[in-house]
Amino acid sequence: MPGKHVHFEFPATPSPTYSSSSLPSSYGPMTPPPISQFGSSASYKSTIPLPAVPTQVHPALGFSSAPLLNWDTSCLPTTASPYHSSLSPTILGESAFNPCLPYVTIISAYLPWKITVKPTSGKYVRVMDVLDAIYRGLRLNVSGPEFEALPSMEAKKRVNAAYHRRCARIADAAARSVEQGKGVKRIDFLAEHNKFMGLSSTPYGPQTWTLNVS
Repeated sequence: MPGKHVHFEFPATPSPTYSSSSLPSSYGPMTPPPISQFGSSASYKSTIPLPAVPTQVHPALGFSSAPLLNWDTSCLPTTASPYHSSLSPTILGESAFNPCLPYVTIISAYLPWKITVKPTSGKYVRVMDVLDAIYRGLRLNVSGPEFEALPSMEAKKRVNAAYHRRCARIADAAARSVEQGKGVKRIDFLAEHNKFMGLSSTPYGPQTWTLNVS
């Protein structure tokens, strides 16, 4: 793979390799067991071996209190804009990790599901692949048993409130009615925490990263 795809032009954001770092869940303790098999690493296998050296996330995706990308995860990835004035638009096509990774699993303290990121083209995960997988994963509908598995009534109220706020933002009445009819989606489990704060590494290996939101 050409070096221009994996060279990071900006200083890396603090994200120690294989260290656990995530924002606390307002729902109380909530680990991400696979309620469904969506996004489990078992659903995607690559013939490319994972790197045996420390893996670095692209600065545009790295966890930081001042992330380089301004993105509301409830909106399309194309709405993401750079905070950093010299962040080139070409970064969306760059490798999301160095060394390159053939797939990535994303977990979150707010979500009981995993999200698997696969390359949309080529053999390695790009920055846009990560954003797109997060967006698509959060747009999936929540089943009744998944909703009932929330740890408390307070958590259910937060999710319901997020669902109603999300639908209320739709200006067109017909489109709003259609969206309401679809019910709660996974994005609603983030409650008011929709702002993308980047990915941080975990103790589970170079292929598993934590989604941080605020």
